[in-house]
Amino acid sequence: MYVEISSNGVKITATDGIGFSKPIDISPTKDGILEKKEFTMHEFLYGEAAGPPYQSITVRTEGNRAL
Repeated sequence: MYVEISSNGVKITATDGIGFSKPIDISPTKDGILEKKEFTMHEFLYGEAAGPPYQSITVRTEGNRAL
């Protein structure tokens, strides 16, 4: 998994280890606040809930910063 944090938001690229990868961009809202995102790795890659909790990805924000 690759995470890039910038003033324009957060870009995450995940891979399943067998060649499939998927990017997601989390951009600030018009007031500059980043939306909190929380999902499992499986949901992120395939769009359906599955997998143990330790595979979860959480983007936490404070004001306009990703933590």
